[in-house]
Amino acid sequence: VLAVNTSAALLSQEKIKDPLDIASQSASIMTLHKRKESLQAADLVIEPNLAGFSSTDFAQAESLIQIGERMADSLLPDIKRLLGTEPNSETYKPERIEFRGNQLITQDSLENWLGLEVPALISTRQIYYALASLYQRGYFQEVYAEVEIGGEETSLVVHLLENPRVQEIAIQNNSQASTEMTRLRWSNPHSRILNFQEINKVLDSKLKELREKGSSLARFTAIEYQPESERLVASLDEGVISEITISGNRRTRDWIVESNFPLRKGDCFNLRLAQKGLSNLQSSGYFDQVNLGLGSTKSGALLSLNLKEKKFYVLRGGLHFWDEYHLEGFAESGYTNLLGTGNQIFLRAAYGDRRENYSLVLKANRIFKTYLTYLISVYYRTEENRIFSDHQETGSFREIRRGGKFSLGHNLARLGKASFEFQAERVLLDNPSGGPVKSENKRSLSFKILFDNLDSYPYPQQGNYNQLNLEVASKILGGEISSRKLYTSFKTYLTYLISVYYRTEENRIFSDHQETGSFREIRRGGKFSLGHNLARLGKASFEFQAERVLLDNPSGGPVKSENKRSLSFK
Repeated sequence: VLAVNTSAALLSQEKIKDPLDIASQSASIMTLHKRKESLQAADLVIEPNLAGFSSTDFAQAESLIQIGERMADSLLPDIKRLLGTEPNSETYKPERIEFRGNQLITQDSLENWLGLEVPALISTRQIYYALASLYQRGYFQEVYAEVEIGGEETSLVVHLLENPRVQEIAIQNNSQASTEMTRLRWSNPHSRILNFQEINKVLDSKLKELREKGSSLARFTAIEYQPESERLVASLDEGVISEITISGNRRTRDWIVESNFPLRKGDCFNLRLAQKGLSNLQSSGYFDQVNLGLGSTKSGALLSLNLKEKKFYVLRGGLHFWDEYHLEGFAESGYTNLLGTGNQIFLRAAYGDRRENYSLVLKANRIFKTYLTYLISVYYRTEENRIFSDHQETGSFREIRRGGKFSLGHNLARLGKASFEFQAERVLLDNPSGGPVKSENKRSLSFKILFDNLDSYPYPQQGNYNQLNLEVASKILGGEISSRKLYTSFKTYLTYLISVYYRTEENRIFSDHQETGSFREIRRGGKFSLGHNLARLGKASFEFQAERVLLDNPSGGPVKSENKRSLSFK
């Protein structure tokens, strides 16, 4: 028996980076004992040096093939020595072939499989390979031959020990109380004789079916033959998760991690769901690093989620100048994982010449294990509004709003966040010039859809901010104002470029491959470009350019001057 061991060494924890590495590691662990037993039964083992490679290094196939060839070449003397133990090539001339020990397989089938024609000269080497071909059919425990010479007749006697009969295969699922029975469909007419080749096909088909359904670690752990019932029992391990451990989440509660990871104790390990869970945890905003470890215990697969948390304290500020509101500044502090439950709390302050805004906000992108969101806010806002008449500013008044709101929503795929909001506030209109002060209580109920992918706050540079808001204020809700308002807005932040330039270039004139003169090209002008960054397509922009083009002949020829105006899409 010549064996080749191409198993990759077990990976260290630092080198397990993705679900493919996890699957490879788990398969290596679970087959380690069986592989060791198989290699011990071999006469010679070829083991290429695979240090530095893993079972997912598909791009290194050429290098791996060369390593295997070099290792096999180095063992050629040992391989030739093993081959040299074959029988000596003596010849016989049997008149007939006799089969002994076959109870279920017909004589015609055996003669066809053996492939020897008699009477004829037959060497021991031909007999050897014919017996090997017969054994490889998979129906026999033992096959050997002897030459019997009796009187004037020589016979080739082939001794056979058939495999036992199998009426059915019982697949015993170790993860369930019941035993699933599968009847083996035989492709041969030989009365269901045990044939490992066909059984392997049936079991492999079953494993393929289970893995397509999501049992990524499904495997058969043992096969037992029961002679009294003529049954073959295959023990199936579907890779059921026996335990999930979570580490590294010093502040984040375990249930937050579990709500983002779809696999549970008692589930079959599913590589696709595990990958989705890692993606969910990475995009939740709580962790800098997420790793999944996979091990094996007597009771099933062991999953280890190793996490590295982000820093949850937030402190930021900035200044901005608006044409309408002039210079404004803001400061914000917050904590994005309150009590380890994923709740966020922010204290914000914005101050400018005409506007002030102070608020305390408590919100969460998920309420416990659901996909609901909520927001609670109390605020105080002031804004100086201008009064115009006949395009002339005639006065101003200050609008003061203080109150709170509660919003409950749900994130919808491709639509953004849909929410219902109740708001209670006191609205005060103060006239600085001594006019009457108007004060009212407002209670309103709103339905909102918000799509927001802006790149930064509160002064974004690119992205979209689209909203639809239907608001109903009514005295029935306890306020003093009744109104209906439908509001929609679509905001897109674009990039632009303004440029003025002056460029000169001396160009050569050639005739019949000879330089005959030159002229100077002078361009001066400007351009304006307005664009937008598009997902997967890059930046798309429209550009308007205006320039003066002057062609100056240094040898005293006429000067040509033209104005150029162009519009471009890029």
